[in-house]
Amino acid sequence: MRSTAAAPAMVDSTALLGEGEALRRRLDRDSHLLLRGLLPRADVLDIRAQIATALQDKGWIAAGGDPAEAHPGPRACREGGETFPDMYAAVQAMESFHRFAFHPHLRALASAVLDAHGDGELLVYPLKILRAGLPQDPGFITPPHQDFPLIQGTVDVLTMWIPLGDVPAAMGGLRVLRGSHRHGFRRVHGMVGTGGVGVRVRHDDPRWVATDFRAGDVLLFHSLTVHGSVPNTTDRLRLSVDFRYQRSDDAVVDFGLRPHYFPLIPDWDELTRGWSTAQWIEPPRPMRVVQRFDIVSERRTPPSRLLSVGGRR
Repeated sequence: MRSTAAAPAMVDSTALLGEGEALRRRLDRDSHLLLRGLLPRADVLDIRAQIATALQDKGWIAAGGDPAEAHPGPRACREGGETFPDMYAAVQAMESFHRFAFHPHLRALASAVLDAHGDGELLVYPLKILRAGLPQDPGFITPPHQDFPLIQGTVDVLTMWIPLGDVPAAMGGLRVLRGSHRHGFRRVHGMVGTGGVGVRVRHDDPRWVATDFRAGDVLLFHSLTVHGSVPNTTDRLRLSVDFRYQRSDDAVVDFGLRPHYFPLIPDWDELTRGWSTAQWIEPPRPMRVVQRFDIVSERRTPPSRLLSVGGRR
């Protein structure tokens, strides 16, 4: 597998902030938007420190050291492993973790791209994801995949991948297959790694783009964008979050309204106990909730109002 250092660089789209149509055109061209320094570095490092402390309390980060260094502790394991639910429930019970997805800079970006500016027009997914990528574990990365078969509902869902700290090439990070959304919904295959499914794409495809990330950077992509990670060759956990956004008048499946990894972890009534408010996990009402489809048998690509897919927009 090629490293991020070998892939062409992502294009910085920060200059387009606030220009919804220009952001959509760039997204349609590149399948992603890289926003350098969108978030104040101090805000990112603050939530990282809170999450890292929770991981240290659960034995996922080595005791006695600086939690910010995130050296793996004795209980660190692959996602979904034996000690994973205990750690993950602790993070999912953090009000600050869920509030972070409502950062005004993130909401402004999502609203601009989705053209969702009125009260209640933007859905910030209650389901929010923490990734704690183990070091020196090349056999278990995120395989190339599209989010749509996992998210479902509307095809026009935006994912914002946010590194919680600096992520140089050696630490892995995400890479994106430029222009990949235009081919629509691709056939899904079972694969080893985070998520357990993916699409078949050559790892040396010249359309892969990547970059070194710094705390404050945000990578945005569409649910049909093919993306995946590369191995973390350092000695530290790679911490990042995935937040998702869509228009509230589009369909959603119940999966997106539940905690990530429910029912392996508790539901909201238990996770939100002691919070000052549960607004961070309460979607606008009413929402059009639809049933999930079989990702193996379904082959149709729904039309997108944002991007050119299969020659349509």
